[in-house]
Amino acid sequence: MDGADVVVEAHVDHSGEHVITNIINSGSQIPKDVRQKIFQRFVKGITTRGSESGGTGLGLSIAKWAATLHGGSIHVVDDARGVNFEIVLPMHPHLDHDDMQQLESAE
Repeated sequence: MDGADVVVEAHVDHSGEHVITNIINSGSQIPKDVRQKIFQRFVKGITTRGSESGGTGLGLSIAKWAATLHGGSIHVVDDARGVNFEIVLPMHPHLDHDDMQQLESAE
């Protein structure tokens, strides 16, 4: 490990419609011009000597897929503490008729 700390924060937005989770890694920042690319499959963040994770570059693309599947989003926001991944998810996802029936039948 490189000695970086990770902080997880979560809160409901002012409208009460979304849960916002921030995962802050005190390691090195991600340059603004690369931030959208890191959510593509097989793209790894900037690696410096000794920082290679051995990963495949799929983790963030899966996180983006999952957030989008649930009607939300994930992106990097500016934060003086380090890399801040912000995940925004709806408090009450819109369910279609079949989803509602499955929930009702499970009760």
